[in-house]
Amino acid sequence: MFVNLKRAPQAQTLHDTLVLALANKFVSDGYTVWADISGFTKPPKIGDYIPDIYAEKGASRIIAEAETCDTICIDHTREQYTAFSNVRGTEFHVITPISCFSEAKDCAATWGITVNRWWYQEGY
Repeated sequence: MFVNLKRAPQAQTLHDTLVLALANKFVSDGYTVWADISGFTKPPKIGDYIPDIYAEKGASRIIAEAETCDTICIDHTREQYTAFSNVRGTEFHVITPISCFSEAKDCAATWGITVNRWWYQEGY
């Protein structure tokens, strides 16, 4: 089911900063990257959702989500994590601000979601 998640402008800016930071990391690591922000080609839809980032290099494929502190433990996030973490042949990564990094990990664990790699952005 499509959910139009409306973040406050400041939270949207932070979200886009997180997406850009991780997308640029993958580009520098030699991945071809699709990202749901300006300057990148939009990622493919996976199930009912478009991930923030889809990256591939050879046989390696990554689906990544960026979450701000106001979205880390909501139903929409759980639904996305469930969809993305169950895609065969991919790794699932999540980036959050450092200020809610532990809470994000706790929510994913409570939901039974496997995140292959956690990332955080300092200063937020």
